[in-house]
Parts: sequence; C-alpha cells; structure tokens
Amino acid sequence: MVTDESWRSDPDPPMRSSDILDGESYDARKEAVGWDVPGFADLAWKAWQPMPRSRRGAVAQPNEPIRPVLERKPVALTEPAKVSTSSTWGRTWWAGRAFSLKGTRGTAVTVRYGEALSDDGTLYTENLRGAAETDVYTLRGSGRRDIRTALHVSRISLRGGDRRAPAAHVDGPGGAGDLFLGARGGEVSNSNDLLNRLMSNVLWRSAPTCTSVPTDCPQRDERLGWMGDIQTFSQVAIFNMDMAAFFTKWVRDIRDDQTAEGQFPDYAPNPGVTAVPPHQVGAPAWGDAA
Repeated sequence: MVTDESWRSDPDPPMRSSDILDGESYDARKEAVGWDVPGFADLAWKAWQPMPRSRRGAVAQPNEPIRPVLERKPVALTEPAKVSTSSTWGRTWWAGRAFSLKGTRGTAVTVRYGEALSDDGTLYTENLRGAAETDVYTLRGSGRRDIRTALHVSRISLRGGDRRAPAAHVDGPGGAGDLFLGARGGEVSNSNDLLNRLMSNVLWRSAPTCTSVPTDCPQRDERLGWMGDIQTFSQVAIFNMDMAAFFTKWVRDIRDDQTAEGQFPDYAPNPGVTAVPPHQVGAPAWGDAA
C-alpha cells in the first residue's frame, strides 16, 4: 500500500497533541464521524505533501510487539482535594489507561500521572521534573465515552467530569508485558516471604522499562534507551526473562547510532546522534555499554 497525492488528512483533528513524556490532548468535539467508512465527504481535508523517498528501507521488528497484556482495577480512590480524585493501582507500572468518562459537551477532563502520593494525599509530581505527564480529554457530550491513553505511571489525579468514573485500567506496556508474562529465563522461590516479595518487585519493576527499548525509568523526563542503566541490569533481566529478541533489536539500534568516528551515544535509539551535545556521546558506563 503506497501513499501518494490522492491521500488526504484532517487539518483540524481531535488529537491535538501526543507525546510520550507530556501526554495527550484530545478534543472529541472535533471527531469526523464516518471518516473510517466508504463515502465520507473529505472535501475539507487537505492533500498530503509528498516527501522524498528514504534511502533506508523498512525492516521488520524482531522483538515483541506493544499490546495490552494485563488488566488491573484501582485498589483505592481518594478525594484529598474537592476538585480532584486520586486513584492508585497498588503497583508502579508503566502502561496504557482505559477510562470511561461522562460529562457535558466541552468539559475538559484532566488526568495527571505520578508514582506516589504526597503526605496530604495529593499526587506527588516533583520527581517528574520537566515531564508534564498529563492527558486532557474534552468531552463531546453524547453519553459515556471509553478512551485509551498513552503510556504513563500508575497513580493518577483526575479533574473534571464524573471524577469517580475511571473504574478500569488496562495495563500493558506490550512488549514488556510479553516478556513479563511469556517464557521465563529463571525463577527463585524459597520459604522466606520477604525474599519472594523482593524477587516479585524486581520483575514488576523491570518489565515496564523494557517496552521496545530498555528505558531508564517510567516516570520522569527521560524514558530513553539509556545504555548505562541496562548495562548494570542486563544480566538480571536475562536471568528472569527471555531477552533474546529484545536485545537483538536493541543492539541494532546502538549500531545505527554509532558516529563516523566510532563513538556510541549514551542512549539508543538516538534520533539526534549527529548533533547531540558532547555529554550525550561517549560518557563512561553509557557510551561504552556496547
């Protein structure tokens, strides 16, 4: 299937913004009903602008896909502030969310994400640094709507609409979920409940940071394939999970981003490897991880 000048795009789509660090903004009032079925009148849509063909061919992804693998429901709902509701799922898990929302047309529902709660019960966000970690969904006003969001960490603060509506949470950093739920590299169990819980924590904490690339953390303004982090953790990951396809894919990312001089970036994939500041290329433990 090839795109050409006959393809058209909505110049004013409902998805206003989407970013893995900052979250999504979606205005349901701008949805073009029927765009996905034959006969839709797209005269107001714009034609695509052709781009030069890339010299690099498409390659298949050898590692696990990203898809929902596990569903969890909130274990607690609190209302520390009268304008918002906090929800927690009992585990820190980087995953997509599924919400059921209802409200009047034009109501903006804001969802903020974080790992922990402050002493007063409100969402703790200082450790997010520059990451907004916020979804904004503007309601169309035609009954209850089910929506799915980007990858975020576990606790949320919800403002607007029916604040007690988020009853379901679809957990699934897909590829990581496949690693976590799939073939195990090894297991440890014994009569000490504390050690068993420690091993469980290691698994639950490592799986969400293995989503397509080995990310450093699931919450703040990084979430890239920082190579020093996975260098220290790779043997633990290999012991616990089948990492063969995962690392096959990621080692290619490292080689793709190697400079002409032979330097490796501090994280891979690295879209700006040819123009990054010096501290992002060749740092000890990061640039030598390859």
